[in-house]
Amino acid sequence: MAWGSKTQIATALSVAGTELFSDSFTLNPAENANIQIIGNSSGTTDDLIISLYTTLDESTENWDTVPLFSQELDCTDGNDNDITLLVTGVYKARLGFARTGTTDTITTNAYIRKDGVNL
Repeated sequence: MAWGSKTQIATALSVAGTELFSDSFTLNPAENANIQIIGNSSGTTDDLIISLYTTLDESTENWDTVPLFSQELDCTDGNDNDITLLVTGVYKARLGFARTGTTDTITTNAYIRKDGVNL
């Protein structure tokens, strides 16, 4: 299978307090997801915490309460800051976004492009 189309899974989320979530995505066996996250803060204090949560459910999801992994993105310079993650080996997932402090609002976008073979 060739690379799939680029799809936006989080659109201008205003990460300011409670953790916000992207749209979920499902991977077929042997599929990979290349995910790009862009965080922008006009402030100089808080960073963006990116977490990956998974579920085995197709509908009425029971999402993990502890993320499979978390990554911190420095958003203290007031510019767009990008990070790319590679996800594989999970059935269904979504990203969670939170800030490290209580000062800044971080505008967050995320995009996904899948690649691999449906076994």
